[in-house]
Amino acid sequence: MITGVAATFALSTDKVIPSSKPDRWDVKKLVRTGLTLAILLFSITVLWIATSILRLGELEAQAFIFVGLVFSAGQAALYVTRTPRFFCEKPYPRKWLILVTILVVLLTVVLATQGWLVAPIEFSLVLILAGLAITFLVVADLFKVMLGV
Repeated sequence: MITGVAATFALSTDKVIPSSKPDRWDVKKLVRTGLTLAILLFSITVLWIATSILRLGELEAQAFIFVGLVFSAGQAALYVTRTPRFFCEKPYPRKWLILVTILVVLLTVVLATQGWLVAPIEFSLVLILAGLAITFLVVADLFKVMLGV
């Protein structure tokens, strides 16, 4: 909860380009796209990697999935949703958002590798999840822009 709340507070200081007219959300399209990307692609991939490829025990798999969720749903998704454009285009995220992202990632790495509140996992597994989260960020951002979500 701390990781999500901190990022949300930092998002309130972010600079984005406001819409010229009130936004109309296509909730069905958003839900369909979000479920497809988050649940079917990322979450199932992380679970499959933890259990089938890495053959982690139950507690280590839970820690692996926790880190994956913080990196993808907590951080990558935040950057995907902050603007209708590509996340790497102007307006760039403000320093507070970037700082909080760095702190949340570092806190998550310490929790997972030191075994605080979760079973300890190797740093190399955290790096795998960071790579997967960056891949998720790029793929989700491409889908967002292509679908006009």
